[in-house]
Amino acid sequence: MVNTLKKHRRLFFFAGSFIVLMIFIFSITIGVWYQQQSGNCAGSQGGGPATGQTANGNDRQLAQAAWKQFKAVGYSDAAAAGAIGNLQYESGGHFNVHEEEIGGGGGYGLPQFTGSTLTQARQIAQQQHFNFDTVEGQIQTLDYSCLHSGQWISKDGKSYDQFKQMTDPSEAAASFLHDYERPGVPALAARQQDAKQWFAAFAKGNDKTTGEAKDFAATNSNGAQGDDGDCNAADGTPGATGDIVSQARAWMGWFHYGQVHPSPTLGSDLKNPNKNGITDCSGFVWLVLNKCGYKVPPHMGWFTGTMAADAKGPHHWLKQVDQKNAKAGDIIIVNQGSGAGDNGHTAILAENWHGYATKCINEGGCGGSGGVNENTVQNNFGYLLNGGDVVLAEPIK
Repeated sequence: MVNTLKKHRRLFFFAGSFIVLMIFIFSITIGVWYQQQSGNCAGSQGGGPATGQTANGNDRQLAQAAWKQFKAVGYSDAAAAGAIGNLQYESGGHFNVHEEEIGGGGGYGLPQFTGSTLTQARQIAQQQHFNFDTVEGQIQTLDYSCLHSGQWISKDGKSYDQFKQMTDPSEAAASFLHDYERPGVPALAARQQDAKQWFAAFAKGNDKTTGEAKDFAATNSNGAQGDDGDCNAADGTPGATGDIVSQARAWMGWFHYGQVHPSPTLGSDLKNPNKNGITDCSGFVWLVLNKCGYKVPPHMGWFTGTMAADAKGPHHWLKQVDQKNAKAGDIIIVNQGSGAGDNGHTAILAENWHGYATKCINEGGCGGSGGVNENTVQNNFGYLLNGGDVVLAEPIK
């Protein structure tokens, strides 16, 4: 009788242990499934920092890189801060572009791309020539996926374009959380605190903005340049090449993209155009060169096809230069076929040429319709570099 009871106890013990183990495994499985289903965009909890975690120097540099890229694709200060607060939490607190989800689950990168969304993100980056191993590249991918791949799912009635123009960083952090991240663990308060921290650090006109961030905020101001005359070199002579770059940067964030030449929205004085006017890539280059006293065709009468043809031949406005001689202030033009419409693009080199990693300033490019922006040739020209005709040219006085 005693032996029978002992056997029964052992059987009950093993059966109970087995049931507990099965419940545990089932709970983990359901948890993983829920995280994957809770959002298709970033969707999973990253290794987020504790509320109020202090950023170190490298974090600040990476946050600043994120800020610049969000601004380049048309985010307001508040929207940029709200997004960065989320990315900081999702990427383990340190803006690690290779962050893998703590505890597994497949999340990866700044926003914790997950599952099929990670696959899609890598495909977008490859097709659009975004460098997925950088802060800039992952933000470009994020922006593209929201614009073109349905990854922004509005739960509060705000479209992605409306989100980009938000004015409160805490509200923007909440909107980005609910409509893009959609994580298993919201941790909204932590994300909002981080958003307010970066807004205080980088937003235009904020006294806490320091160093390069202050310079960036200044160059992205939508105010007037403060000089209604032609741009001048240090010696007072009009239009030295370096001042083309200065003028282009003075108009950072200006204009709305539209393929029309010239748009009445620019106003009647094209040396002092309306910052809210409409122009395209070749129109922007025309405006800068015109402002700085270089030769340009009347009435904005060129497009990327005719620009390249002139640089190679008549040299009325542009003269082609060898890559080894291309410098800051020169013009890059890339065309596929005739270059009409979306088959061509042009920009102003922001530094001496050193390949597709060279920074350039343009209207459009990876900044979309969000105004004049600065990024690499690789990122701004994208698919056009695959077989496109690349022309580097210096403006003619």
